[in-house]
Amino acid sequence: MKRRCLHLLTGPQETWVSHVIQEQRKAGTAEIIEIDLSHTDVDYGEVLEQIFRSDSVSVW
Repeated sequence: MKRRCLHLLTGPQETWVSHVIQEQRKAGTAEIIEIDLSHTDVDYGEVLEQIFRSDSVSVW
């Protein structure tokens, strides 16, 4: 079973952040989930569920 890596995006991202996420995807060793918290229609219940389902959480 692959690890689950959750990336919570809080606004415009530096180029290196996108690079880190892209490299994780390329490696194929983890399921990568991205949630953009800068949108106004964020389902925070879903965010919380994803946090608890993930093996690692990064906030950018």
